[in-house]
Amino acid sequence: MKVAFCTYPNTNQNIGGVQMRVNRTFKELRKAGVDVELFDQWRHHLSEFEILHSFKLHHSVQELVLTANKRRVCNVISTVLPPEYPVRTVRVMSEFWKRNIGRNLLAHTIYSQAKVADGLIAVSRAEANIIENAFSVPADKIHVISNCADAALYGSADPSIFREKFELERYVLMIGRVEPNKNQLRLIRAMKAIDLPLVVVGRISDDAQDYAAQCRKEGGGRVKFIDHLPYNSELLASAYAGAEAFVLPSVSEIAPNSTIEAAMAGTRIVVTRNSLAPAEWFGGSATYVNPLDEQDIAEQLNYALKRPRDLPFRSRILDEFSWESGVKKLKTVYETVLERRG
Repeated sequence: MKVAFCTYPNTNQNIGGVQMRVNRTFKELRKAGVDVELFDQWRHHLSEFEILHSFKLHHSVQELVLTANKRRVCNVISTVLPPEYPVRTVRVMSEFWKRNIGRNLLAHTIYSQAKVADGLIAVSRAEANIIENAFSVPADKIHVISNCADAALYGSADPSIFREKFELERYVLMIGRVEPNKNQLRLIRAMKAIDLPLVVVGRISDDAQDYAAQCRKEGGGRVKFIDHLPYNSELLASAYAGAEAFVLPSVSEIAPNSTIEAAMAGTRIVVTRNSLAPAEWFGGSATYVNPLDEQDIAEQLNYALKRPRDLPFRSRILDEFSWESGVKKLKTVYETVLERRG
């Protein structure tokens, strides 16, 4: 089979989950022997491919998706459905489009792409249910493939590398762009009730300079800010492994890969309630917080720090969320859609 990857044009301007997912899936599929290319509008023609795999329902790829459908190229879409578009909202938007009422661009692109897709990929059963209900998509077109991480790297992480480099012993870790949605400020305030330093890793978003300055002011000497740790590096894995807990109290998240990496490294997980995926992935082995409540963040983090590290949970995550497992499932999706198209 020959597969083309596409996603929204701005993805490479912001290092984040979609960019990492595209790049690593591309690498792992090639390693598994799949002929896959990053679609280049200047070099490629859709007729060269059997499958167009789009990452995220997004207005910028709508014409390519619809053209692929007309030319009998199979469309597989990893929906990356934003949590701010819950099922009721998306359903209403879709109804507006079908009835030719208020043909807004967002309703049109989300609805039209979902309807022509040969296969839709969700990262959790909860997301799959939203897709099925909002777009009236047959359940057999929806496939659940969770996010993946490098089990070999994170499973063998050495906590001493990060601790020695940054002269730290016990600490709480937070990784993510410094911006209001990632909620570092409330976490910093909540940490005043925790007798441990906080390490915040992440670049400042372009429009969040004032927010970052406020975070630094509130943090004082109890918060260590690190601009960047190389993705998928021994140093990053070590940062997870050495932490007493990994905290991601975002106002909203889609499917945070950092929580999987931290779980593989054996770290306690404290994550926002405003995300569909983690509760399904981790169940009671993680701790969940109200991101808008500093007291709840402090209380739940304190609770998590007292919990023993869960070795059976870590073993399950290393097995179920490995790239080997994810690529095997994805290849099955490709084979299924090609077989159905005939």
